[in-house]
Amino acid sequence: MLKTKNLRRYYLSNRDLLIISVLSGIGGVMSTYVGYLGNLLNRIFGVPFGAGQFTSGLHVFWFILVAGLIRRPGATTVAGLL
Repeated sequence: MLKTKNLRRYYLSNRDLLIISVLSGIGGVMSTYVGYLGNLLNRIFGVPFGAGQFTSGLHVFWFILVAGLIRRPGATTVAGLL
Protein backbone atom coordinates (compact mmCIF):
# COMPACT_ATOMS: atom_id res chain seq x y z
CA MET A 1 0.00 0.00 0.00
CA LEU A 2 2.78 2.43 0.89
CA LYS A 3 4.65 1.67 -2.33
CA THR A 4 1.51 2.30 -4.39
CA LYS A 5 0.90 5.59 -2.60
CA ASN A 6 4.46 6.78 -3.33
CA LEU A 7 4.24 5.80 -6.99
CA ARG A 8 0.90 7.54 -7.38
CA ARG A 9 2.49 10.82 -6.32
CA TYR A 10 4.65 10.83 -9.47
CA TYR A 11 1.84 10.35 -11.96
CA LEU A 12 0.35 13.39 -13.66
CA SER A 13 -3.39 13.50 -14.21
CA ASN A 14 -5.01 14.55 -17.48
CA ARG A 15 -5.81 17.94 -15.97
CA ASP A 16 -2.16 18.40 -14.98
CA LEU A 17 -0.98 17.50 -18.47
CA LEU A 18 -3.51 19.87 -20.02
CA ILE A 19 -2.37 22.76 -17.84
CA ILE A 20 1.27 21.99 -18.60
CA SER A 21 0.69 21.83 -22.35
CA VAL A 22 -1.39 25.02 -22.49
CA LEU A 23 1.11 27.03 -20.43
CA SER A 24 4.03 25.64 -22.43
CA GLY A 25 2.31 26.63 -25.66
CA ILE A 26 1.59 30.13 -24.40
CA GLY A 27 5.18 30.43 -23.20
CA GLY A 28 6.51 29.30 -26.58
CA VAL A 29 4.42 31.84 -28.45
CA MET A 30 5.18 34.64 -26.02
CA SER A 31 8.93 34.03 -26.19
CA THR A 32 8.91 35.49 -29.69
CA TYR A 33 7.30 38.66 -28.44
CA VAL A 34 9.75 38.93 -25.55
CA GLY A 35 12.49 39.49 -28.14
CA TYR A 36 10.40 42.18 -29.84
CA LEU A 37 9.76 43.83 -26.48
CA GLY A 38 13.51 43.86 -25.80
CA ASN A 39 14.16 45.51 -29.16
CA LEU A 40 11.45 48.08 -28.43
CA LEU A 41 13.03 48.92 -25.09
CA ASN A 42 16.42 49.25 -26.77
CA ARG A 43 15.00 51.82 -29.19
CA ILE A 44 13.10 53.73 -26.52
CA PHE A 45 16.10 54.05 -24.22
CA GLY A 46 18.53 54.58 -27.09
CA VAL A 47 21.07 52.01 -25.96
CA PRO A 48 22.48 49.44 -28.36
CA PHE A 49 22.37 46.65 -25.78
CA GLY A 50 21.20 45.86 -22.27
CA ALA A 51 17.53 46.84 -22.24
CA GLY A 52 16.53 43.38 -23.44
CA GLN A 53 17.89 41.93 -20.21
CA PHE A 54 14.90 43.39 -18.37
CA THR A 55 12.57 41.15 -20.34
CA SER A 56 14.69 38.00 -20.25
CA GLY A 57 13.10 36.81 -17.00
CA LEU A 58 9.72 36.43 -18.71
CA HIS A 59 10.89 33.13 -20.23
CA VAL A 60 11.14 31.57 -16.78
CA PHE A 61 7.77 32.90 -15.63
CA TRP A 62 5.88 30.03 -17.30
CA PHE A 63 7.96 27.39 -15.49
CA ILE A 64 7.32 29.06 -12.16
CA LEU A 65 3.60 29.23 -12.93
CA VAL A 66 3.51 25.50 -13.78
CA ALA A 67 5.44 24.64 -10.62
CA GLY A 68 3.00 26.66 -8.51
CA LEU A 69 -0.15 25.27 -10.10
CA ILE A 70 0.76 21.58 -10.41
CA ARG A 71 3.05 21.01 -7.38
CA ARG A 72 4.13 17.54 -8.48
CA PRO A 73 7.65 16.26 -9.04
CA GLY A 74 8.64 16.55 -12.70
CA ALA A 75 5.88 18.93 -13.79
CA THR A 76 8.28 21.81 -14.41
CA THR A 77 10.63 19.50 -16.29
CA VAL A 78 7.81 18.36 -18.57
CA ALA A 79 6.85 22.00 -19.20
CA GLY A 80 10.46 22.83 -20.06
CA LEU A 81 10.74 19.90 -22.46
CA LEU A 82 7.56 20.92 -24.25
